[in-house]
Amino acid sequence: MATRQECYKAIDSERAYQNDLWGDGYDLEHRRPEEWLVYIDVYLNKAKVAITSIKDNTAIPETIHIIRKITALGIAAMEQLGAPRRAGY
Repeated sequence: MATRQECYKAIDSERAYQNDLWGDGYDLEHRRPEEWLVYIDVYLNKAKVAITSIKDNTAIPETIHIIRKITALGIAAMEQLGAPRRAGY
């Protein structure tokens, strides 16, 4: 188990990695929501392969790393496209 704060730190570390890899300008280029969804889908498919092709519990750590990447891609999309809050919360 991880705390919410630990999860946010993990996502922040992934976003920092993405910015180092692609540069801050990469996220500033206007991308349509469907482009972000394609990026997310690529990593979702990698997670599916990992979880179904690796036996025992060894797939779990790899899959968690991919979930961090997917979540950070969602954050990058929201940074660019906007971050509407859920009404009432």
